[in-house]
Amino acid sequence: MASDTIVLKLRVGNRFAALSAPGALPRREDMRGVAALHARESGNLDDAQLAAASAIAGTSRLVSITGPAGGGKTMLLRVARTGLELQRRRVILERSGGGDRGLPSHQCRLDHGVRSR
Repeated sequence: MASDTIVLKLRVGNRFAALSAPGALPRREDMRGVAALHARESGNLDDAQLAAASAIAGTSRLVSITGPAGGGKTMLLRVARTGLELQRRRVILERSGGGDRGLPSHQCRLDHGVRSR
């Protein structure tokens, strides 16, 4: 019984280690090219926004983006979505919080080209 418990604990530990491993980022040049495609809409992304868009388009398990109104979150999400689509990866958008102060969920889906079921 004790050896079974040890094996299970090792398996769980290995799974958590795999989940917490940092992901790979897309090539910076590729993301700059994608950002340039969207620059006509809202201007260029700064380095921090490009890094955030790259993190979303990368292979990390969880990325959270927060910032003030007008900070460029929508623009960087558009860039990240395009970066993901170029990799033939699916996009799932979850909007939380904000209540009636934020964009309605259906508007977020329209803005980012993500359809709900």
